Amino acid sequence: MAPFEGIDVGLDRRSPVVWRLYEAHGPYPYTGVITSVAYEPGPRPPDVPQNLLPMLRETGLRYE
Repeated sequence: MAPFEGIDVGLDRRSPVVWRLYEAHGPYPYTGVITSVAYEPGPRPPDVPQNLLPMLRETGLRYE
């Protein structure tokens, strides 16, 4: 959900890791020490425009 709400490190008020704890205690910050953060994007989802474009072109050519 990062494109819609930003990227959180140490506290996430909208999407807790463990709902049971969130429901019992509400949001609370990580109390350890964060020395670094690395983001590794995974594969693109099937419905991103770059993946849909070839299919849309093929469909358009069929009806041309």
